[in-house]
Amino acid sequence: MPISDSTIKALLAEGRAILEHLDNPALEARLLLQWVSGFSHGDIILREKEHLSSKQIDDYRALLAQRKSGRPFDAITGEREFWSLAFKVSAHVLTPRPDSELLIETALEIFAKTPPETILDIGTGSGCLAICLLKEFPDAIATAIDLSPEALAVARENAKRHGVADRLVLIEHDFVCPVAGVFDLVVSNPPYIAEAEALPDEVKNHDPALALFGGADGLQAYRAIFKWCFASLTPKAAALFEIGATQRRAVTEMIEQMCKQQNFTGKIISKQDWAGQDRLIGWTSR
Repeated sequence: MPISDSTIKALLAEGRAILEHLDNPALEARLLLQWVSGFSHGDIILREKEHLSSKQIDDYRALLAQRKSGRPFDAITGEREFWSLAFKVSAHVLTPRPDSELLIETALEIFAKTPPETILDIGTGSGCLAICLLKEFPDAIATAIDLSPEALAVARENAKRHGVADRLVLIEHDFVCPVAGVFDLVVSNPPYIAEAEALPDEVKNHDPALALFGGADGLQAYRAIFKWCFASLTPKAAALFEIGATQRRAVTEMIEQMCKQQNFTGKIISKQDWAGQDRLIGWTSR
C-alpha cells in the first residue's frame, strides 16, 4: 500500500477487507488498530486522516494476518473489549462477547429508578459482568463466584484495572452450592452448550470447556443455579441469565416451576440479541 494510503481511515478499510469473513470485520479491524496505535475509539474517529508510523502499520498488518488465519482475537492481544472497557483475558476465561452486553442493558432498564445495592455474578470468568455493573452502579457492591482460581485471578486484575476492586468480592465457589447473602441483582452467563453440539474451531480450541458445556442438553447449570439463587433475592430484585438460542422455552419453564414452588409473584422477561436470537431470560419482582 503506498504511503498516501497509510491514514487511519485507509488502514481500517484495508482491515475490514482482510477480515471480511468474520462476523464483525469493522469492529475487529478497529480494535486491532487501537491495539497497535494506543488510540482510543474516539481517537480513531477524530484522527482518521492521520498517518501511522511504518512500524505501527507493519504491526497492524501482522495482527490482521494472524486473525485471518483463525487465531482468536483475544489470543493475539490478551484483551477483549466489552461494554467499551478493555478486559484482560486468558485461556482460563470465556472470551467476553457482545451478546452478553444484553445483561447489562437489561439491568440498567430494570434498575433505572432505584439502583441495586448488592449484586451477585455466578460464573464470573473475566469478571466483565460484575465489573461493568459496578461501573454503572457506583454505590453497589458485588460478589462474584467461579470454580476456577485462574479465572478469579484474571477477574481480580480486571477489577483493579477498572477501579472497582474495593467493591468486588471474588470467591472460589461451585455454582451448585448456595452463596451466603441476599442480592438485589443476580446475573449469570453460565455454561449452556450441549456436549454434542458442534462448535467453531476458534471457540472449541480456545475457550475453556468448563465455561462452555452445560451437560448433555446444555441446561445442567440452570438446574443447579435455580435450586438456590431465587431464595437469595431481596423483595425488589431481578435475576438475569444468558441462554442459548434454542433454550428460551426450557429455561422459562424452569423459572415458572420455581415460581409456583416458592409462591413468587413477579414477571418473566425474555430478550433477543442483535441477530434476533433468543439470548436472555430473566425474572423480576420490580
